[in-house]
Amino acid sequence: MRFPFERWALEKSIDEKRRYQAEFDPRFPFFVNFFSFDTPSPFSLNWHEHLEIFVPCAGDGKFVMANRIVPFSAGDVLVVDNLKLHGIAQSQGELRRAMVIGFLPEFVCGLGSPRCDAEFLTPFCGSAAVRADDPLAPKLHDALLRLASCYCESAQAASFQAGCKAYLLEVLYLLAARFGKTQRERVLEQERSGLLHKLHPFLSANFSERVTVASAASAVNMSESTFMKYFKRVTGRTFISYLTQLRLERAADLLERTSLSVAEISYSVGFADQSYFDRVFRRHFSRTPREVRRERSPIVIPRCAKRQDNLYIG
Repeated sequence: MRFPFERWALEKSIDEKRRYQAEFDPRFPFFVNFFSFDTPSPFSLNWHEHLEIFVPCAGDGKFVMANRIVPFSAGDVLVVDNLKLHGIAQSQGELRRAMVIGFLPEFVCGLGSPRCDAEFLTPFCGSAAVRADDPLAPKLHDALLRLASCYCESAQAASFQAGCKAYLLEVLYLLAARFGKTQRERVLEQERSGLLHKLHPFLSANFSERVTVASAASAVNMSESTFMKYFKRVTGRTFISYLTQLRLERAADLLERTSLSVAEISYSVGFADQSYFDRVFRRHFSRTPREVRRERSPIVIPRCAKRQDNLYIG
């Protein structure tokens, strides 16, 4: 099928710290973007908290991740080291196209998830690449094509989100089976899963209250300083960032399903200051709480563009 490719244009979403703040539907924190990068390189490097898979579909070049330069060509599959500065440093070819898959870690493994779900995230312990001539590539390409087709063709279907997640898990399963884990990575994933399981009942019962780092640390029997370092190490994000995401997801759900006022919802999810809640909500979802309430429609990211090209992988 033909897929929408848009010109690479992320500069406006990258802040002064080079952090790229992607927009996510709070109930479906996942996207597939199709980029053309015909403009002169290099592009601005950025980092972000969501996980990323970069799939060049046409053209070749060099991709920077921290201090590493990774050559790429059509058909390769790159697992990005998302917390380090990365981006396309050089590209060439008559056509230069790429598919980028992004999702939040909790979309795959979050609070209350079975421990086995942590296996899907093991490829993201660092960076990795499957080359187009790798024996695994045909199976991986097939799974990626199914995922891209589902994302672009089935947006109105009731099974759209389930289908996207199923195909994403297939992709992650193939990557996890290939790269496996070192003993250190296994320990890290076990620690991450164990920490989230311990925090689950505490946050579920108290996220609408004033939750501090100290109270969360106490819930898992850690000192505050140890907890902050440990949480960042095993989840890749700060505790406050994680808690804010949970609260905003709950707020978006209440805005769409209930008739509670914005002020009541703000208070019920743990924001004492409604003006601050409004600013944070808009920063995360590019819509105000009142716009969501007025439209009563899901927060989604556009998946269509005028220009469409065939997706070539391999």
